[in-house]
Parts: sequence; C-alpha cells; structure tokens
Amino acid sequence: MRYFGRRGVVLTTGDYSASTELKAKHVGEDAARIPPVNPASTGDGFHLGEEAGGHTPQMDRLYEGR
Repeated sequence: MRYFGRRGVVLTTGDYSASTELKAKHVGEDAARIPPVNPASTGDGFHLGEEAGGHTPQMDRLYEGR
C-alpha cells in the first residue's frame, strides 16, 4: 500500500483485537466475540489518532490468529 501526501503523519500502532468496541464498530457484532490475538491490544493508538483528527482506513480487516 502506498500513501502520498504533504504535511501528513503516518501513525503506526498495534492491532485492536482486544477491543470489543472497535471490533463491533468496524467489523461487526460477531467479530466482537472473537478472542484477541494479544490481550494488551486495546486500540489505544487508534483512539489517539482519531482524537487528533486522523483517518483509520481498512479497519474492517481482522485476523483471528488461528
């Protein structure tokens, strides 16, 4: 994937697999019941970026880790 822009910031974070709220919002209610890949991945970086006005593309992609 390539992103082009000026005066932008790319904030890289971990995943959000331990956040039932984010899984339900972006993937669906059924996804909220999937066990997290990492119990510490609560999506804090995603919340931080959104609060600063950032965009979070492709949040509908979720890996079960099986």
